[in-house]
Amino acid sequence: MMNGRTAGRISLILAVAVAMTAAGAAILDHRSSGAPIEPRMTWEQHVERVDAALASHDLRTAREVVRDAYAAAVTSRRWEPLLHVGDAQRRVEQASGFATLGKASARANYLFALFRARDQRSLDGVLQAADAFSRLGDASVVRQALVVARDLAGRDAVAHARVDLAAAEFGVRLASADGPKHNDGNGGVR
Repeated sequence: MMNGRTAGRISLILAVAVAMTAAGAAILDHRSSGAPIEPRMTWEQHVERVDAALASHDLRTAREVVRDAYAAAVTSRRWEPLLHVGDAQRRVEQASGFATLGKASARANYLFALFRARDQRSLDGVLQAADAFSRLGDASVVRQALVVARDLAGRDAVAHARVDLAAAEFGVRLASADGPKHNDGNGGVR
């Protein structure tokens, strides 16, 4: 029998594996569809195009462009673009009437961003990914991200204070969104 921590890690690993497979398939499908990917456009430009398409209620274009944004984010090798593209994917799916799909797409991007930030030893990145998960209401991944953040903080008292402050903010957000079950009773998520 496995404990909750082991089960959480296994589900996190499986979620990332599924997300990576889906992302690769989406990129290959997009490239094989004949729709050109603009290699000179940055992920920011793609996200701007997504927002413009959404503003004009052109959901088809928004869906196509968000795939280009994802491809640009992945090739950037940075964590920041993945968070922004995850947010864009969520907006596209929500506008399309598929909020659950949008949350799943965003979650996959946020996981990818979390792992990139961890690998790049970016405390800011890990905390921003945790923030994204708290907006999704995903307390279990927030807790795991905070473990990573505390590890990255090392012996730095200022960094630990930032993590503690973030944990308190996430705890308040999660508690207000889904009740006290996500709160550790001390104002934060542990």
